[in-house]
Amino acid sequence: MKRQLTLLAAAGFLGLAGIPAPAQATPPPAGGPHAARFANMKYTGGCGERDLSFSLSSQDTAVDIIPSSAVVEAGRIVRPDGTTTWSPGKELKCTVTGTLQHAPGWRITARAFRMHGFADLTEGARAGLKSQFTLGKDTLGPITWNATGPALVSFDPVTDADDTTTTACGDGSPFVFTNRIVAAAGTDRTTTSYLTLDIDDVRPPALSLVWERC
Repeated sequence: MKRQLTLLAAAGFLGLAGIPAPAQATPPPAGGPHAARFANMKYTGGCGERDLSFSLSSQDTAVDIIPSSAVVEAGRIVRPDGTTTWSPGKELKCTVTGTLQHAPGWRITARAFRMHGFADLTEGARAGLKSQFTLGKDTLGPITWNATGPALVSFDPVTDADDTTTTACGDGSPFVFTNRIVAAAGTDRTTTSYLTLDIDDVRPPALSLVWERC
């Protein structure tokens, strides 16, 4: 049974004022014990290939989804020239499709889909996230998270242990990743509220994979 958490969602692959975006992570070439790699990637919505990278680690048992910048701001926004403007809120959707290719004769069971982030919200401000991952025919999630300010909090929603998907035996499976984040301003017009996806690569993986010969 899939975990269904109610969400007020959050999104935007924008740079937070005054914080430089880190360099884009580059997925490694096919390798590991299963010669696995992400291929045929297509980005739609509010993100592009420079905004989000997909890679495999831990002997192909972990999928890492790392944004180069993923922030939505609301409230008092400081522009690069030092002037300010007011934003009632920001929302952005991102969809990535492609294929998880690998050596023939394997099937994959995926579990523990999760996303990480942080929110700093003033009085009355709101923010949230909704995300899901489809591998083969079945979908993990959606996972959702929401909060209302005042709040200074990290989030790490994850699918239930019994929420899994198993691919057909072969040499690869299509995948679809969708993500939506949003921030809405509160009553204080002198401060900024924001939500950011975690750009640090020191964290649990976004997805765990179990490989089986078939």
